[in-house]
Amino acid sequence: NYPYAIADPDPCTRKRTIDYFSECMDDAIVLGIDKLFINTGTGLRDLPIQTSTDYCIDSLKKICAIAQTKGITMLLEQLQPYESNICHNIEQMKQIIQAVDSKALKICVDLTAMAVADETLDMYFETFGKEMIQLIHFSDSHHEVCGTGDLPLKEYIETLQKNDYDSYIDFEINDSIYWFDPHSAHKQTVDYLRTFIPEK
Repeated sequence: NYPYAIADPDPCTRKRTIDYFSECMDDAIVLGIDKLFINTGTGLRDLPIQTSTDYCIDSLKKICAIAQTKGITMLLEQLQPYESNICHNIEQMKQIIQAVDSKALKICVDLTAMAVADETLDMYFETFGKEMIQLIHFSDSHHEVCGTGDLPLKEYIETLQKNDYDSYIDFEINDSIYWFDPHSAHKQTVDYLRTFIPEK
């Protein structure tokens, strides 16, 4: 049993997870950071999905209530279907955001998960608006180096520019093929993006 999971049916595991995120918020404050990443994880596969979703929402409400008192914004990411049966598309994200109903909860859009769900960045901006989207996990197909897959990365940049996106983007280049030389993988991504984003 994984020790941290916001959708676990065991209330002790959920409480331990909530306490863990509270401690992470304290660490963030020490580091001068006001945002903290989170995802739903997955529910147990032998439970109804809505049951796990309800556990997840209850935990997120408690985490966000703590976050609000500490001045921290939680950034919730959608996952791929093999990673989560709770949140892997816009409708599921919308259900969770509305149910939690907290000013401390915003969105991280993972481009790989978005493409797997056959969704677009425009759809996220149309559904949630610019203020709700505060982090983009940027990568090519399967979280690989930009320019080596088949995602329309230049189109994504144009969508961000069109929507005056001014929050964070990070490179989620984390396929296991890069574990022994992550720096070269990130340099390759930066070099690729500079072909159509001028360096200031």
